[in-house]
Amino acid sequence: MKKKYLMAVLLVCSAFWTWRYVEVNAYYNHEYPECREESFSIGDEVTLIADRIDDMTNVEGYSIRVDQFEILTQEEVKLRCPESQKIVWQDDDKFALVSVTLSNTDSNGGIMLTDFLLHTQDSLMVMDYDLLSMMNPILAGNYGIILSPEKQCQLVLPFRLIASLFRTTSWNHLDQGLFLLRINELQTVKEIHMMCGELEQNIK
Repeated sequence: MKKKYLMAVLLVCSAFWTWRYVEVNAYYNHEYPECREESFSIGDEVTLIADRIDDMTNVEGYSIRVDQFEILTQEEVKLRCPESQKIVWQDDDKFALVSVTLSNTDSNGGIMLTDFLLHTQDSLMVMDYDLLSMMNPILAGNYGIILSPEKQCQLVLPFRLIASLFRTTSWNHLDQGLFLLRINELQTVKEIHMMCGELEQNIK
């Protein structure tokens, strides 16, 4: 009896997830029939667009510019941000710091900074939420921010680099690798291409 009940439950769950998969994919295919890709460089002003089904923020009207990209050791991070001394990381962790200027032209909403993704061709970075708060006092412990129209601010987006998630050759040459900051994911994939030590130099 128990086996029959369990099988019935599994069949119902399977049917539900199959239906959900089909419906979600149908939505994406209908709403975003063609996905465009746009690439940018450090110093480029990149406008944000709403691209998530469950996005409750109003990013349209915001733009972001990467000003600098660095890769630091734990010791270097702790020297720059003494408050981080109390955080315990894995021994070989390193950090990618993306210094950005966030601007609001005419939005009445805000954005979640944790929506931004950093990746290479073979690895995905993890944003360090503790460092995000510590390195950006303006956030007051939050992971998102609301700027008044016609205002801008400088922020640091810290991503933790975990050695086990990289190929050995990639890990040993992080300073020569290409990193991509993904701004949008669906209708238009927008990514800023960055290399270690690169500074913006061409803002007019």
